[in-house]
Amino acid sequence: MRPKNLPKYIEIYNLPFHDDENVDELVQKVAEKLNLQTDGIKNSRRLKGREDRVGNIEVVLNGKNIQEQWIAMAKNTSITVTDIMPEENNKKVVYVREKMSLLNKAILWHAKQELKIKHNYKYVWFKKGVVKACKEDNGKVYYLKTLEDVYRLSQKTIV
Repeated sequence: MRPKNLPKYIEIYNLPFHDDENVDELVQKVAEKLNLQTDGIKNSRRLKGREDRVGNIEVVLNGKNIQEQWIAMAKNTSITVTDIMPEENNKKVVYVREKMSLLNKAILWHAKQELKIKHNYKYVWFKKGVVKACKEDNGKVYYLKTLEDVYRLSQKTIV
């Protein structure tokens, strides 16, 4: 999967895995909770999790606008595991987020470690395919496209 295709993808986090699960049905339930139509969904699948972690659910949508609708509705709606899987007595929050490339995941992780934790940046986030960082409210927003960008910005902060 190439990064330019990612605007069509979202991931749903924190839904427990069951051997007999129907991933499409789970995605439909999430869509209902978000008051979204399901006709914008191309397909969905459970990703393989790392070691002892449950894999996320990857959803392929028909376009960028539909992805933006999902993200916007998910920001304004709180969904728990029990909302989607009533048989589970689990109040963990279910998250719907943009799918990130492995490179962007690495950049975001390093940016949080270096900038947010070590250099007190107030905001480090991922939006519309780019990792961003900001030192303070209404401050300059830095776009981090490579690990080198994170390193350069952390060095700039030291000086």
